[in-house]
Amino acid sequence: MKRISSTSTLFFVLFVPVFWFVLFGSLGIGLLLTDSDEFSLMNGGLLKLVYWILFVFFALLIRFTLLRLKRVEMDGEYVYITNYFKTIRVPRSEIGGLSAKYIPMRLLARLTLSYKSYFGDTIYFICDQEHFDWMKAELKSESGDPS
Repeated sequence: MKRISSTSTLFFVLFVPVFWFVLFGSLGIGLLLTDSDEFSLMNGGLLKLVYWILFVFFALLIRFTLLRLKRVEMDGEYVYITNYFKTIRVPRSEIGGLSAKYIPMRLLARLTLSYKSYFGDTIYFICDQEHFDWMKAELKSESGDPS
């Protein structure tokens, strides 16, 4: 089995969200438990409101960007997709398309399935150009052009 996605996926899918929610969630709870009169530089109520608006904004940003990333591996017959808690096995024949766009230093690849799986019909993962080209060539050799 060959890993297609980058090892940095583990950092983006597990470490960043856990770090964000634990560290900044704890800080937010600390702000809520602190009396507003103890803030000398600005209004305590305004500080709490701005903090929680920013916290929720970045939590939603993490949810709809980083938590969509999956780890992708491939062997002779199947493509394995995981979010590090659940793994699904997809036959190569069910791959509808493969495309990528450049992000700094990597590719953000999109794998389209011909049916809706546990993770949906579109799978996003980060990879490098070499692994992307290898996967594209393997899928082409099996069943025509997956683009």
